[in-house]
Amino acid sequence: MRFAHALTIVAVLVGGNVTLADYAPEPWNIAARKRFAAQRFGIFIHWGLYANYAQGEWYQQQIGVDTETYGRMMYGFYPSRFNARQWVRAFKEAGAKYVTITSRHHDGFSLWPTRVDDGYNIASTPFKRDILGELAEACRQEGLQLNFYYSLMDWHRKDYPAGTHAMKVLGPQRGDYASYKRFMMAQIAELIDSYHPGTIWFDGEWEHCRKAADMSRLRHEEDPSLLDWEFDDIYDLIHSKQVLVANNNHAKIREKEDIQLFERDLPGENATGYSVGQTVVQDRPIEQCDVIQTAVWGYRIEGRDFRSPEDICTLLVKAAAKDSNLLMNIGPNGAGELPDRALVALKGVGEVVLVPGVLHVEEVKHGHLRAHHAAELLHEAALLAVQLDEQAGLYPREVLPLLEHAHGVDGVYLPRVERLDDGGVLLLGPLGAYVVPALEPL
Repeated sequence: MRFAHALTIVAVLVGGNVTLADYAPEPWNIAARKRFAAQRFGIFIHWGLYANYAQGEWYQQQIGVDTETYGRMMYGFYPSRFNARQWVRAFKEAGAKYVTITSRHHDGFSLWPTRVDDGYNIASTPFKRDILGELAEACRQEGLQLNFYYSLMDWHRKDYPAGTHAMKVLGPQRGDYASYKRFMMAQIAELIDSYHPGTIWFDGEWEHCRKAADMSRLRHEEDPSLLDWEFDDIYDLIHSKQVLVANNNHAKIREKEDIQLFERDLPGENATGYSVGQTVVQDRPIEQCDVIQTAVWGYRIEGRDFRSPEDICTLLVKAAAKDSNLLMNIGPNGAGELPDRALVALKGVGEVVLVPGVLHVEEVKHGHLRAHHAAELLHEAALLAVQLDEQAGLYPREVLPLLEHAHGVDGVYLPRVERLDDGGVLLLGPLGAYVVPALEPL
């Protein structure tokens, strides 16, 4: 990972005046970006009123219900089994280094007792407890970084200028962006001052974008007829409090955005169609976010398809090989519980990530994971050579005796193998998970 350490000054001389055209991150910002890049594995939490409906986080918009009707669930939101410490311990035991939670999702409901909204927040529920405050304290005690997702789009407020998705709930509401921006900035300042997150993670800008001919997303910068979010003001506020900025806008990264995000897509691959036009930058850390429950971020009761520990480890390694963090999402239910299948998957990941000499995703150098001991990597390579006959000639004969130390009941334990695009291989074997770079034939 390369980070800018110096300001490149572009001087534009107009009538004797000098204008600085480039943004330069401050030293605290550079250091915070490096710390984030080293964390490698985080847990994403999508949780709010929609957990009670148990149909996913887009339920309100998908059925087109008005905010008054949908919002009545606020008076029935009582997650009696919520235990922040248990959550965070499960995340830590899985090897995660940070947590990002939806402080406010698109439905506009806030998970903390904010003083700057119309009462549409946790304090108005029968539960009343400060969910973000309890989670912040649990993260502090367990040594995990807490970050906040914050939705730019809003299906509740009357001053929000409805875009392509919000219109289904709000109708063709023109809103008052100056008022809405003041509200957002007051909430963001409150979040940072109250809970001291590492990053504010934005989402929803894309509803005020339009598709170009090549399917990339055009924003106000490219099309002035689109909403101008005035991000400079918002980002400057966040940076003034020494907090990082990320924006999941599916478009090229801006100068003042500190983390490049890829939704359900390995950087540069555009496998899901969300990343058209997103080139991978080299001067900012990267994060891929993905789901543990298929095709949904919030809790969905009928969903039975969850990722296995092996699937998550594979994603971790593939992301790390592209110098990217992995943010794996879980949707708690309305009672405040993490789904059992998600807990089983996390436990399995922890058995790989936290065992000495196994997968250490923070130790990425030049796109390849380093084993703690070269012999262990050779051991895995030898197992691979046995499994893939056509690859046998790529590894020294001297490593073959290591097979006698292989795990397994009868004979050799063969690792799970996946070929990588660059000719290397991904190994999930008895000694952990490693990326073996492509080797030249001997």
